[in-house]
Amino acid sequence: GSTVLGNTASEVGGTFAVTDGTLSLTDNLTAGAIDISTTDATTLTGDVTLAAAGNVGFAGTVDGNQSLTVNAAGTTSFGAEVGGQAPLQVLLVANATELSANVTTVLGQQYGDTTLAGDVTATSTSNLPINFLGTVDGNASLVTATTGDTTFNGTVGGATPLASVETAGNVTVNGNI
Repeated sequence: GSTVLGNTASEVGGTFAVTDGTLSLTDNLTAGAIDISTTDATTLTGDVTLAAAGNVGFAGTVDGNQSLTVNAAGTTSFGAEVGGQAPLQVLLVANATELSANVTTVLGQQYGDTTLAGDVTATSTSNLPINFLGTVDGNASLVTATTGDTTFNGTVGGATPLASVETAGNVTVNGNI
């Protein structure tokens, strides 16, 4: 089955979870003191902002030629490829992020404190910036595939050293490596 959210949903109570089938998001979702989670594929059919007082988890792929902004008090986790079939326009994650697979956007990407749960290639097909606003940790490899700027504003590999880091464009490091 599929779950489609067409207009802005606000203050969802309890747990918002899609556990069987595809989630299609066309607009914003604001959740109170809950988690938002999906177990299968998520398709963006409009620009989407998710706001949650808990965690936001995407266990399946996330695709769609749209922008995704996540403001979660907890961790936002991506358990599968993002933008692999249809690159997102922009991916902005304000707080803690866990990446397990590759991320492809047309424009830029921005993450808070980031943990790599698997090898990740972050690609901007328009060669725009990829910004890590906080720490980056995880026993995995990170590749930023953009000739635009890659910025690390926090310590890289401080808690858990990365296996490797590779960048293609200009790099700014404002923390320790």
